Amino acid sequence: MDAPYHRSITTQALGEWFSARALQVIIAANLSLDGLVGQLLHPEYHFDDNAFAAGEAFVQARRAEVRPWLEAGEREKAWRAFGKVTHAVQDFYAHTNYVALWLGQPDKKRIRPRLRLIRSARRFCPVPNLSLAVCIIPGNC
Repeated sequence: MDAPYHRSITTQALGEWFSARALQVIIAANLSLDGLVGQLLHPEYHFDDNAFAAGEAFVQARRAEVRPWLEAGEREKAWRAFGKVTHAVQDFYAHTNYVALWLGQPDKKRIRPRLRLIRSARRFCPVPNLSLAVCIIPGNC
């Protein structure tokens, strides 16, 4: 996903909940995962190459860093960890057909994505149920 999309999605979702400085750090961390090393060596950052388990582990590991950094008074480190979560979750939905699969299920069988509360950010961060996902980006699967 291109930087303008990540920037726009993150700003729209979090702009009213974070200060301008925090949002700047969160967006910078989000965009940092699209660097050359991230693109070539870390499919888990983007849920590419069917790296669903590794991607979910990456999201959970970064998510687990947020609260301890906040409790230690390290707000910028917490914001950076959270920014990386936002990137991976955005790419999950952009790089897979999870939503199409979810919407295509009969209502009675539809499995809703799990939502996990990030209390320190006082917002919900979607962490999808990866069991239904299939990578659909040609060349990345």
